[in-house]
Amino acid sequence: MSFGKRLRELRLERGLTQADLSGPGVSRSLVSQLERDRIRPSAQALQTLSEKLGVSYDYLRDAVKPIENTCQVLLKHAWKAIEKGHLEDAFELSDQAVTVATNIGDRELTSQAQLIRGWAFMLKGEPNKGLKDVSQAESRFIKPKSVQPFRVLQAMAMSAFYNDYYGLAESYFESILNMVAPRSLESAVANLHLGLVRQARYGMSAGFAEFSKAVDLSASLGEKHIEAWGICGQITSSIHQKIPIPKEKWTRLRKIINDKDRAVSEIYIEPLIAYEQRHHGNYKRAIETLVKFWESRPENDYILSEIAYELSRNYLAIGEYDLAQKVIDKGLKVMPAVRRSYTFIRLWIVQAWIYFYKGQSSTAIHTLQPLLPLARVMSLNLIESHISKWLRDWEQNPYETMHPVVEK
Repeated sequence: MSFGKRLRELRLERGLTQADLSGPGVSRSLVSQLERDRIRPSAQALQTLSEKLGVSYDYLRDAVKPIENTCQVLLKHAWKAIEKGHLEDAFELSDQAVTVATNIGDRELTSQAQLIRGWAFMLKGEPNKGLKDVSQAESRFIKPKSVQPFRVLQAMAMSAFYNDYYGLAESYFESILNMVAPRSLESAVANLHLGLVRQARYGMSAGFAEFSKAVDLSASLGEKHIEAWGICGQITSSIHQKIPIPKEKWTRLRKIINDKDRAVSEIYIEPLIAYEQRHHGNYKRAIETLVKFWESRPENDYILSEIAYELSRNYLAIGEYDLAQKVIDKGLKVMPAVRRSYTFIRLWIVQAWIYFYKGQSSTAIHTLQPLLPLARVMSLNLIESHISKWLRDWEQNPYETMHPVVEK
């Protein structure tokens, strides 16, 4: 039995009106809302109601708990559904949780439910609805005293980052850095992700300062995983800026990756080597490096979508358009169907250039056009600028050969 039904039953059994239950923290309209399970009673309201009804405080409080537990169970299963990629289930469960939490008036539970539902919306490819839920969750989250704003911002930042909403992520990580201790692990993590976000938004030459801070902090704290990712960021930024990379950076990265006692996963040296080879114009060597790495990975490995981008860029540079096409096809096949990510956009940009080089300018234009609003929603400033320029150029000079300037 819900709290509202129990309250109404107790009141009618005693022949009392809603107004009769009025007292400290309780009004007639509040009783009406409680009986309809529209809001959750405060501790003061429970105390007043228990005295008016002649029952114990615990008896009424226990009727509230099952509602909270129902919401928490829904949220737990919604998270599991997201982790398993069951997006419809995640949305349905989190939507039910929002309804339950809103009805009992629990702002914190409502925020958690909206955050998960927003995530489900984003993964389903409905960014506007997702961002609305996330922003509403944030506005509620900050107010309850029981929730630390830093933890809220951290959750929001990581959600925005992993769902490729880089403008939102950048503002959150900047806020985090204004709140945490400068020499803390939290600062190192925020700097690392801020560097990654800025590379995506403004180009691969960006983020060097943030990566350097992350490397220095994580090295002093013994956090090798963060240090390794930070070094990767330093290397890619340096390559793009044509800044010599100290030999000790490569040595340190190899040492961390190959550490038998505490190996770092998901970081590979080969793509970085190929990236440097391509920027030095050694396209065939880069292709050899990437093909060898590709062959060592499982067929469904998600990193292959990123390797596909790099490999297709090299094939494009030497005029091997058919080989570039095969790689693009494989890269898109690895991408989850629901994902519309930074890598997804870059793969389709290369696809558009393949069409253009083959003389299919109208197809190239049609391929690029839907990427423009997607880049805008994701706040990919440089890519949005490039796409706008290419569309103008291709429409004006459809048969003129131009070299692609996809962010290197």
